[in-house]
Amino acid sequence: MVQQNSEIRLPLFIPTKTEFLKDSDTLSALRWAAADMGTLFNMKGTISHFATRQSSQKYLRVGPECNLIAVLNGKDNRLERFWEMKRGTILKQLHDSGFSIGTGATFSVTDVTEKGTPMPYFHNATMLMRHHRVVQEIQVAGMEAVPNIYWIDKDQKEIQRWAEWLMKNPGIRIVSRDFTSTRNKHTVMSKLYELVSLLNTVGRSFHVMIVGTGIKIAPLVLRELAKAGHFGSIVTSAPIQLAYRNARYRLGDNNQIFTEKCTDRSVPFSDLMRHNMEIFEQALFDAVAGTPAEHKALSNVLLSEF
Repeated sequence: MVQQNSEIRLPLFIPTKTEFLKDSDTLSALRWAAADMGTLFNMKGTISHFATRQSSQKYLRVGPECNLIAVLNGKDNRLERFWEMKRGTILKQLHDSGFSIGTGATFSVTDVTEKGTPMPYFHNATMLMRHHRVVQEIQVAGMEAVPNIYWIDKDQKEIQRWAEWLMKNPGIRIVSRDFTSTRNKHTVMSKLYELVSLLNTVGRSFHVMIVGTGIKIAPLVLRELAKAGHFGSIVTSAPIQLAYRNARYRLGDNNQIFTEKCTDRSVPFSDLMRHNMEIFEQALFDAVAGTPAEHKALSNVLLSEF
């Protein structure tokens, strides 16, 4: 049985890759930040930056009041290596070094093998059993465990199994959905509608951590969740990665967001990154304006003083 703290309230935007900031810069007022598997682990185990709370905060360039989330999404080889690790010890170390939430690991499910032949059902069943095991281990380590909800597209039997599992775990109100490998708008929205249908079947409101979407899709995703009576957070490095490429967001008419190259190379990376984060979060607030989610939407960037 998975239980979550009912007092947790997540903001609309949770950045990853905050470690891209220079040593002299700190996002001191940021209240939530996340780190993915590429940041958390090397191929041998936990990276030494996360030995203590202080070292975690220093590496991720955040202040002591910032809540940290371990996002266990990654490529198959890294996930397999994670499965082979002493996970209980590693997850406990993450908890002790300041991480308060961990998402379930996204062990791959697929309908075909690399050679194009049908994937045996037991493979996918095993991967989901691994996910559930890690969720329990996250909880045992002292972190809030957030399950990743995923399935093979249009697999109604698996969708129903997820719905039944969530019904059997009424203490879960925060779930995660990974879109890092899905960039096509039509595909994302199709998967989202299946997720919304699943959550509606369960019969209660959820907060969904959407991992890995950019400015074009993120506002649409949050608005669709809000229209269905759910809440959401976008967990992404998109604004930071854009600044790293010396580009910025620009707010146009009707709150449209445009991307443009920054021709003034004298603008410090930290300023460009913060600008992109602010515009990104503003777009998310605009997306839920006028919906019930507007009343529970929290700022992580706009109301902060860097």
